[in-house]
Amino acid sequence: MSGNEKKYTLKPSWKKFLPLYVLCILLIPVFGIGLFMMLYVNALHRNSFYQISDDRILIAGYGKEPESLAVADIDSTRVEQSWWDSRAGIGTLVITVENDSREYRLKGLDAPEKLKSILDIAVKNERDRTGFKEEVEAQSPGYAPGTMDPLNELVGMWQQGLISDEDYEREKKKFE
Repeated sequence: MSGNEKKYTLKPSWKKFLPLYVLCILLIPVFGIGLFMMLYVNALHRNSFYQISDDRILIAGYGKEPESLAVADIDSTRVEQSWWDSRAGIGTLVITVENDSREYRLKGLDAPEKLKSILDIAVKNERDRTGFKEEVEAQSPGYAPGTMDPLNELVGMWQQGLISDEDYEREKKKFE
């Protein structure tokens, strides 16, 4: 992780929990069950978040172990919206990962289509960046550092006629 890496934290919208809050209010007269449910729903809402950085996504929810996935490993993304979600302008971003059979769900996000398009661009850029990094590592020289400079000098002297063919061959064997 670089020092200038940006992290964005997203929280599920309150609109996602509105039906549960209404249910809690309706259940208050039933032995106060609604109050306990209200505390649970509030804790669920406040402790759920999604943190997106340049190369990773962290998914944390109330009572769950946080899950982390690499942006470059994302295979596909799609948006799911129920009737209520489409009316409220929220949705669930479903992420599938190449080497994992699970689907990761980021629920209750405002403007999920916009986030999906941004994430698709980030996946493409991260894959390009990691592919370029692997390409650069694959192009490392197959010789020891510092051995080519004297050899280049030897070739230059031989091409200019400053040393004979026999001297060139004898000195060249020292570099092999």
